[in-house]
Amino acid sequence: MSALLITAFLPPFICGKSGSEKHRVLVLHSFHKGQKWNDDLSKGIESILKTGMIELNFEFMDTIRSLDDHHIKNLVRLYQHKYSTRKVDLVISTDEQALDFLLNHRSHLLPDASIVYCGIKSYKERFGVEGLTGVIESVDIRSNVELAMEFNPGLKEIFVVSDNTPTSISLINPLIQMMKEFSSEIDFRFTEFVPIKDLKLTLRNLAPDTAVLLINYTKDKNGQIFSMDESAGLITSHSPVPVYTLWDSYMGMGILGGKLVSGYTQGQAAAKMALRILGGESPSKIPVQTSLPSQYFFDYQKLRKYDIRDSKLPANSHIYNLPRTFYRQYKRLIIAVIIGGFFLSLIILVLSINIMSRRRVEKALKTYSDRLNYLHRLDQFILNDFSLEGMSDSIMGPTLRLYDCQLFGIYLFGTETVPAAGVVQFYQDDRKIIENLTLHKNDLPMDRLQRGEVVNLHAGQSEVDFIFNKDSFTDFDNYQLIPLMFQNQLLGILFVGNADGKEFDYDTETTLKQAADSLAIAVQNDHFLMKIKGHEAELRHMSLNILKAQEKERKLLSAELHDEFGQTLTAIGLNLSVMRRKLDKSQPEKIRPRLEEVEQSIELLSKQIHNLSLDLRPPILDDLGLIPSLRWYLNQYEDRSGLSIDFSVNAETEQLVPKPVSVTMYRVLQEALNNITKHAKATKVAVQISVTSSHVRLQVSDNGVGFDYNRVMSQNPSMQALGLIGMRERLELLDGSLAIKTAENCGTTLLAVSSIDKKDHYGSY
Repeated sequence: MSALLITAFLPPFICGKSGSEKHRVLVLHSFHKGQKWNDDLSKGIESILKTGMIELNFEFMDTIRSLDDHHIKNLVRLYQHKYSTRKVDLVISTDEQALDFLLNHRSHLLPDASIVYCGIKSYKERFGVEGLTGVIESVDIRSNVELAMEFNPGLKEIFVVSDNTPTSISLINPLIQMMKEFSSEIDFRFTEFVPIKDLKLTLRNLAPDTAVLLINYTKDKNGQIFSMDESAGLITSHSPVPVYTLWDSYMGMGILGGKLVSGYTQGQAAAKMALRILGGESPSKIPVQTSLPSQYFFDYQKLRKYDIRDSKLPANSHIYNLPRTFYRQYKRLIIAVIIGGFFLSLIILVLSINIMSRRRVEKALKTYSDRLNYLHRLDQFILNDFSLEGMSDSIMGPTLRLYDCQLFGIYLFGTETVPAAGVVQFYQDDRKIIENLTLHKNDLPMDRLQRGEVVNLHAGQSEVDFIFNKDSFTDFDNYQLIPLMFQNQLLGILFVGNADGKEFDYDTETTLKQAADSLAIAVQNDHFLMKIKGHEAELRHMSLNILKAQEKERKLLSAELHDEFGQTLTAIGLNLSVMRRKLDKSQPEKIRPRLEEVEQSIELLSKQIHNLSLDLRPPILDDLGLIPSLRWYLNQYEDRSGLSIDFSVNAETEQLVPKPVSVTMYRVLQEALNNITKHAKATKVAVQISVTSSHVRLQVSDNGVGFDYNRVMSQNPSMQALGLIGMRERLELLDGSLAIKTAENCGTTLLAVSSIDKKDHYGSY
């Protein structure tokens, strides 16, 4: 992740390097791999430069274990061989030995490479070299001496441990100069360049008022090499007093601590300078970093051993070897659990609030849904069958349950045609009681009701005693009167009541007002419907009277044509026949043919009048009934039209069909056959009559061209088929029906049905 972050901020020159070409950086260490100081430097450098755009190469000179001329010459030959064909863009050197090597052999090893150094104690004489910059180790010996004096009251001597390596020698001189400042307080004693066994003995004999300052010890007089961990472990294991040091690489092996130089931080600082140079910046323009801050490091176990309290530690100190308490061992997990618990608690709180809000919304939605269902049920009741009698079961009960009230009623004011009426439902001793109700307008607050106001009344008001004067429901505390208004006309009132002292809220009032508006419309529609039914009854009666008058006129006209005109024409025909026989042969020949023509015309006219008389009202219909009349008429029609007619009868009873039904069915057959003659172009006709104890069914079918029934019936009234309309109206007067099944080029079937069980068939025709 750190490599990704560094890559994101690389200089444009580095990030923009094309193809697979990378910058090659050589890290030249003075010591061997595994030496803790070198390893810390490498980690710091890699944390910055280990990216996809830079190739890192590490070389270890191993100068602690070998620093003779032969070794140096071998290194020169090795590096010449390795890097003569591999261009190095930049070299990072660590410690003095590597830097001296580079400066002595730069011209024939890496002439074009820039150099960044780190781990250098002091190199002022080299600062003017071209292509060179770096980081100076800022070792704070003074702070460590002062720290030892603070931690160890009564301190009299500091025993300085060092070897004769360049690193140790570079630090001894500053320490000697500083000793003068503390000469009055403590003494400084240096180790001689002795074998390790002598050093151990000296350490074991140190007085309690002494502290040890480890400068550097990686090689003894006998040439024995020690790693930093080994030297720290040997010194601390044989020292009875606290051991301080200058480098964090010694920590973790019994060193108490101090203000230390960090190899990791040194490596990072040098790597950042290298980035700037690889990005195109000149090394000479990058100032040498001489004040890299040191940090305080301490070993927890040694602090406890020498009874040094945490309050004495400098701010921002780093502690090694902290005890593995449960909290320290699982600190991140505990913090994550606490944070997770906090967020879970927050989520639970939010969810709880959401659940409560949801419950409130659900409750409100349920109430709203119940009220919508109530209004829907009211509308269904109004649409299906509005009546005060049916209201108690359909409306009053749900109202009492929904609005938690104990009384519900409705009262309708009378009109000219409808009397006043009312009904009320309430509960008394857990018993449902339904009663008719009579109110008086004079007792009601009519002014407020006529303005459409909802009136609230409470027990004890005089109006309550006047309005609700029945002993049955006088124990209620609150009443609410809602006017039934339609177009500013007061039709009645809807009222509710309760006995628990609770007043009706706004939502209840709003819903009941909506119910009152729907009931007002229903009441007004009921009034309109009653008027319409009255008008329909009058129209039906008028239509029946017209049909009766038509049939009566047909009957009279038929008799008149048969009796008067028929007899007169017969007499004229006989007289003409007598006159034609008495003419002698001496008369002109033209007179006889003329008489014969007149005689034939009179005979034809007599037949036409006879047929017209039968069409108007055949006597057989009155004398023999429906079925013989139909059979006779079909025979007559077959002779006149030349069509083939199939007539069938299915009679379950021999009872006589009432005359109004017989006349209607006869007229329907007449009109059906008339339409077939005019429009059907049929060759066959089938007529079937069926008579039961309750109905007469007449079916007429043809194989003609048919027609589009919907188109014909949707035409303007002036263009509609009046014959079909007349047949339907005749049948409806007898509670019958007419059905037609037809389509173009598919023939036509007409089915006429009439009831014969009606007691009154509107008189006789």
